[in-house]
Amino acid sequence: RVQRQRAKLDGQRLPPTREQDEARAQCTQLESAIEEYIRRCYGDWVQTVETGLAKYLENSLMTRAQAALDDRLNGTLLKRGERTEEGVALEQNFDKSLIRLFNEVIYWEKLRYDIPFVAMEICGRDNKERFRVMRENVMLVVRDYNSILQVLTKDERRLFQERIHFLDKKITPGLGKLKWAGRGIGDYIRECRKHCSDVRQLVFDFKAAKEQIAHACRQVSATSLVHIKKKRVYDDIEFQGEQRAHADQVRRTLGTMHSEVKATMLRAFEVFRYDGDDVQAEWMRFVEKVDKMLEEALRTTVKRSLQELSRAINGDARTDVQPLFRLNAVLDTNRVEFKPTIANLKETVESVSQEAITTVAAVPRLSEALRASAEGDARVEASGRQTFFEVISADEDITKIVGQIIAGMSGIQTKMAKYLTTWDRYKHIWDVDKDAFMRRYAKANRSLTAFETDIQRYKELQNEIQSEEGITNSGFIRIDSSPLKQTLTGHCHKWQVKFTNLLNDNANADLS
Repeated sequence: RVQRQRAKLDGQRLPPTREQDEARAQCTQLESAIEEYIRRCYGDWVQTVETGLAKYLENSLMTRAQAALDDRLNGTLLKRGERTEEGVALEQNFDKSLIRLFNEVIYWEKLRYDIPFVAMEICGRDNKERFRVMRENVMLVVRDYNSILQVLTKDERRLFQERIHFLDKKITPGLGKLKWAGRGIGDYIRECRKHCSDVRQLVFDFKAAKEQIAHACRQVSATSLVHIKKKRVYDDIEFQGEQRAHADQVRRTLGTMHSEVKATMLRAFEVFRYDGDDVQAEWMRFVEKVDKMLEEALRTTVKRSLQELSRAINGDARTDVQPLFRLNAVLDTNRVEFKPTIANLKETVESVSQEAITTVAAVPRLSEALRASAEGDARVEASGRQTFFEVISADEDITKIVGQIIAGMSGIQTKMAKYLTTWDRYKHIWDVDKDAFMRRYAKANRSLTAFETDIQRYKELQNEIQSEEGITNSGFIRIDSSPLKQTLTGHCHKWQVKFTNLLNDNANADLS
């Protein structure tokens, strides 16, 4: 590169100067120093090239991690990586110093220096390419094997321990028997890759099954056990009927999801059905984990569904309470009452809350369902563990939410009682015996002005009642007073008719 730069300068027609001569002299000195440095490095390198490098090709292809690693070609094809909690991975064990020698030969050849025969014998073009292909093929085995270990968790490795042990047996020849200069390496690599591919497919199928189970659990947790339409106001019978229909649909949905999870588990178990006791014990631990996942999903959906019902009744920091139930204010046996009563409405809401929890009883534990399938009898005796329903119904958080719902229902009773008292000012309209009152009124022989005053008073009461609010929202309850207003205006009309008839009777009596 220095010579090229000098040639470019010499090619320029520059006037001779003293500085030009000094630069040429310094360039000549630099070229000489570099050439001397290269010759010295070449000499040192030649001294490092050992004779008899071919003997390293007689060593084994691979070695265990605990064996001392040789930095030459006598290293094995593969070596074990450091042992970690996740297991032992493989590494390619081709000697790094030989790779460095291959590269050094390339650059000395570019500089047109003679390569020692012992180096050319190993690093010739054919050998170099052959070892490069061999290293790449060995790396394929390393990547295949390590990819299996990398995707498996600690627990999953215990589950696949017999498959991994099977692979270790197939890989063992490369850890001791096969040599870099030996024969049969191609067949060995093809066989190892085939078995790795088979095991990797089993692992990926198991991973896919786990994802299907996780997806099913997410669907379970996203399932709502109560169905409350926004801006919909229910009466108690309508609400209870709709929730029961929804609960029946949810039971069918949960049953379908549980069947899918069970079928997925049974397919996954076929891989381990005939494995040893350690694998069977690990499989049971895996079943327990899936059982726990399903239990948590059911707990989540129950909790979230009850929270939705509680929020509709009590509201929260971000949501104002909207009317959910409709009550009719009616006059029943001379008393202003609600139809349905608050007690009936409270019973309905408590029933829906318990129904939401009871829905999970349709989902049995996977451990028992799988055991029943394995034994071919759905009536297999229970293991004595608590069911999902028993665990979830006793959950502290869920019990607390149910308590909040009941407290909300109880708390509305005071407001409802206060609302009923607002109609007490009209109590004399329906509470007085009209016939008895009119008989006393007739004996009193009232004047025409008194009649007019009383008739006008009931007309005004009738207008006042009609001007009362027909719809009143109080918390989560919408009160419809239309039936009560209609009844009271009817009583006002009857009073007017009574007074008018009495006045008419008195007029007839006076004329006769």
